[in-house]
Amino acid sequence: MSGRMEWAPFLPWPVIVIFAVIVAVFMFYSLYRQDRGGLWRGLFLAAIIAMLVNPVIIREIRQPENDVVIVVIDQSASQTIVNRARQTRQAYQSVVAALKTIPGLDIKKVVVTSPMRSQKGASTRLFTAYNRAKATIPADRFGGAIFISDGQIHDFSQFNDRINDRTGPVHVLLSGEKNEIDRQLIIKKSPKYALVGKPARVVFQIRDFGAMPAKTPVRVELRINDRVTAQQDIIPEQSAQFSFTLDRAGEAVLSLSVEARSGEISLLNNQAALSVNGVRERLKVLLVSGQPHPGERTWRNLLKSDASVDLAHFTILRPPEKSDFTPLNELSLITFPVQELFQTRLKEFDLIVFDRYLVRNVLPPSYMRGINDFVRSGGALLFVVGPEYAQPGSLYNTPLSEVLPFKPNGQVLEEGFAAETTDIGQRHPVTAGLEKNVKTAARKKQNWGRWLRQIDGQQLSGNALLSGIDGKPLLILDRVEKGRVAVMTSDQVWLWARGFEGGGPYGELIRKLAHWLMKEPDLEEENLRARIKGNQLLIRRDSLSPEAPPITITQPSGKKQIITPKTDGKGPATARIPVQEMGLYRVSGPKRTALAYAGFGQSPEMSDLRSNMTMAKKIAGLSGGGVFRINQGIPDITGINPGVVMAGKSWIGVVRNNAYQVKDSRLSPAIPPIMVLLLGGLLILASWWREGR
Repeated sequence: MSGRMEWAPFLPWPVIVIFAVIVAVFMFYSLYRQDRGGLWRGLFLAAIIAMLVNPVIIREIRQPENDVVIVVIDQSASQTIVNRARQTRQAYQSVVAALKTIPGLDIKKVVVTSPMRSQKGASTRLFTAYNRAKATIPADRFGGAIFISDGQIHDFSQFNDRINDRTGPVHVLLSGEKNEIDRQLIIKKSPKYALVGKPARVVFQIRDFGAMPAKTPVRVELRINDRVTAQQDIIPEQSAQFSFTLDRAGEAVLSLSVEARSGEISLLNNQAALSVNGVRERLKVLLVSGQPHPGERTWRNLLKSDASVDLAHFTILRPPEKSDFTPLNELSLITFPVQELFQTRLKEFDLIVFDRYLVRNVLPPSYMRGINDFVRSGGALLFVVGPEYAQPGSLYNTPLSEVLPFKPNGQVLEEGFAAETTDIGQRHPVTAGLEKNVKTAARKKQNWGRWLRQIDGQQLSGNALLSGIDGKPLLILDRVEKGRVAVMTSDQVWLWARGFEGGGPYGELIRKLAHWLMKEPDLEEENLRARIKGNQLLIRRDSLSPEAPPITITQPSGKKQIITPKTDGKGPATARIPVQEMGLYRVSGPKRTALAYAGFGQSPEMSDLRSNMTMAKKIAGLSGGGVFRINQGIPDITGINPGVVMAGKSWIGVVRNNAYQVKDSRLSPAIPPIMVLLLGGLLILASWWREGR
């Protein structure tokens, strides 16, 4: 309990002041005239003024409040090298033990990590976390802060503490060693996309920190999808470049690494990785229509709308040897370039589409056999068939039957039906999830708009992704040696395009079908993918098998882990694995391997890994704190009153604010009224006595 005196006047202060002035004038005048009772009357009036001022004594019941010291622990990536994690852990234990010996002190622990991901902005943001923690502490209870870090701090601009602000000191306990040496590989310029088969380049530089940079060349290695493709020797501090060529479309992981420097503290920044997406310059498609029909323009428009497709479209209406009375102005202005397309330039195309083609002796058997060889060597064929496929002029009655997965039986089924995805189709990337793209009232049952015709026959090979009448195959995909073949046993996909009975996902279906035929990596039915998101490794396995086999994960350190992805049997199998190491992760499954790189790219966190004494001194200098290397011993910690030096040669101080909280208070008059009345009476009697003499 403590007390203090305050004033609680009965009248406003201006009134009391005026009254006091009048009393002072009266006393001065009485003394001047030498009135016998003037002094006593003046004292009586002064007693009245004292009573009006009403001095009171306030007695408070105070509860002391503990001061709070913030301990910020740096657990970023740079703190994992050498023995910094151990130093940090031991320093924290010593600091906590010392602070607990100081009475009336609370400890607020703040742990700061950096995200493990390939991102240029990844950095250690100690002051952001410190400011957030400090904002929760009352200013009169803040006792200071202790940073346990290697000095790799990248948000110094957020530090607002200054000595003249009368805030607590910020001390830094620095991990790491003196005179450390480090080497960094920097990617200065790299492409996000590269054309398949065309050279691209990546520009890089080697930087040495600490001591003198090496003057002799060092070996740098380039890997594409974990396969060594190039090596060269360069001198540090000089820029160099690698030229590389991607041999297939899709994502490729490029990693560069440089040999270690003698005495280097870590190899974390001796490597860098990037993802380059391989794209084809132009996908060349030849569309050959056998006769005009409502769906012809649908195929043409969709293929031409794809910016990556270079389309050549021809419609063959009559054989070249046909002679009739058709006016010349109604005939084609050019002769169908059979030899140029199917002999000279055939290998230039990625995909050939036969849309309701009827054999008219335009393409001789030798050209058909050439198309067979085109497929087997890696080309793609798409057959969209109508009634002509069940007739004698069917393409199945040509040498193309060797690569066709569907044999007609001569029947054309003329009835309405709704296409449905098969069990395999629900897992195949071409048709998986197609029902999600339907915006009709019948979407719940996947009742797309009906088609009205289907060619009957026998499926010889491949996988049926869509079914039609009585479950008969509607869309068949097949692989023939290095090439791919697809057959759509109905020519009425155009009904979806016209919105008949609500339509269907024709655009998505045709786009995916064409890109699967042209070997788009993301549409592979047997595929394994891996990528880093945040601090997790995301794995996805696409397969036509409903069961997910085990997958082996090889971490950068070589440690292996076997997992089984989860699947519902109708879609891809997925898994999430916490990322605990930085570097290249290899995910291996049956006949498939995927790579993912976990790291910080060209981020500040991975630039210079040496402990930063300059940053530590800057922090301590601005806040009145001290800096000590952990390996040289932990300083003593003591509580000190505000406004004095907060650090010495072997000690650091935290502020003792002596803050408190008032639980209760009581008021009592400093001069009891009865005493004022008695004193006033005595003064009046004294005045009368003096005047009566």
